[in-house]
Amino acid sequence: MKQEFISRREFLRNLGIAGTGAVLAASPWLSAFSEVVLTGKEKCRLGIIGTGSRGQFHTGFLLKNPKVEIVALCDIYRPSIEEAHKLVPSAKVYSDYRKLLEDKTIDAVLVATPLNTHYGIVMDAFDAGKHVLCEKCIGYSMEECHKMYKRHQETGLIFFTGQQRLFDPRYIKAMEMIHSGVF
Repeated sequence: MKQEFISRREFLRNLGIAGTGAVLAASPWLSAFSEVVLTGKEKCRLGIIGTGSRGQFHTGFLLKNPKVEIVALCDIYRPSIEEAHKLVPSAKVYSDYRKLLEDKTIDAVLVATPLNTHYGIVMDAFDAGKHVLCEKCIGYSMEECHKMYKRHQETGLIFFTGQQRLFDPRYIKAMEMIHSGVF
């Protein structure tokens, strides 16, 4: 029995925009925030802390998740916050992440700030009772990472680390094609 293979061009074409909706819906980190729905809420109300390139990249995916509502954006760099606000014009804008964390209606935060700020923001988010997705690397040292993990365990809140490209729809699609034998 001859196995059918696709060309490299067809493989790359299949990684394109078409069909990314299903991939996005199946993405594990999008589902992680959606778990907040188990609390009885219809949607997870999310604040994005850090609206630069990574924050906007994630925002684009999160906007397609029907279980997530982006309600707040925070950044100290005005051009980034203005671009992100174009994506989510209904979101409240903050320049101080601590003010965002004070909002009791926000269930979770995505931390996509420079690495030197991750530890403090994540720990403050847990103290505020927020679920957290933190971009990699989560901390500067093993000690910081361990402290964040311990705080996650103590609070019982969701803590997820975004691994660059691990949840990119193109990479997910490529892995699906490899596992199915197409490639």
